[in-house]
Amino acid sequence: MTLTTFESLLGHVNANGENRYNAVVNEDWLQGRSAFGGLSGALVAQAMRQQVEAERKLRSFQVTFVGPAQVGEHEVLLTPLREGGSVTHMQAELKQAGEVSVTATAAYGKSRESEHSIAPIPRPEAVDPETLKSMPFIPGIVPNFVQHFDFRWAIGTPPFTGATKPNNRVWVRMDSDQEIDEVGIIAIADALPPPALSMPKKPCPASSLSWYLELLPVEAKGKLSDWWLIDYDCDAGADGYYNQVAKIWAPDGQLVAISRQVAVMFG
Repeated sequence: MTLTTFESLLGHVNANGENRYNAVVNEDWLQGRSAFGGLSGALVAQAMRQQVEAERKLRSFQVTFVGPAQVGEHEVLLTPLREGGSVTHMQAELKQAGEVSVTATAAYGKSRESEHSIAPIPRPEAVDPETLKSMPFIPGIVPNFVQHFDFRWAIGTPPFTGATKPNNRVWVRMDSDQEIDEVGIIAIADALPPPALSMPKKPCPASSLSWYLELLPVEAKGKLSDWWLIDYDCDAGADGYYNQVAKIWAPDGQLVAISRQVAVMFG
């Protein structure tokens, strides 16, 4: 399977009319029969950014996975909701053949003076990633998109290993030399499998239902190909639905995002 770079897919997000953008999903970026959720979110965010001034930074990003975003050409349809003095709200749909696969809402806000600031929590201690083993790519078992990432568990275990607790601390890096930006953070933040998947002893299907990402007001340095650290925990789960929260530290040690997600597991 020929691998397609993250940068090349972002480069295909081009205007195709008012509030309309082209997008493409390739086979090597699939998660089952749908595009990896971090890629879907990144494509939508790439289109949004082309209509929002640079000084307004992405502050929150909310995604609902409606249906499968399959291999082939897609369209991103944007709806500007409001542009206030400080904050711009945008809405988007990722569509293929007239069917909606992803909806997203984003808030972009200007920086402004404040008398109060609260430093994000520091990155916790973790075993050197170079001393840990990578999760292998097993065709038919591990999603295709995993070929673009390197996952190394410092705490917890990979999917389908019969873990007793759904709590993971994982080093992650991506095969992209792109400097850190909001679109790259979106891709990294959704890369890990749900921590609840560590508990089954045999493979079972799973997918994301909804996802909410908060981007912190920091200026992180580094590349997507550097080591990122993610703490990913399942807070509760029953009836096939699992509530999860993750903290994402950039390569320079700064906490850059907090992720909250509802996942569905069939098994």
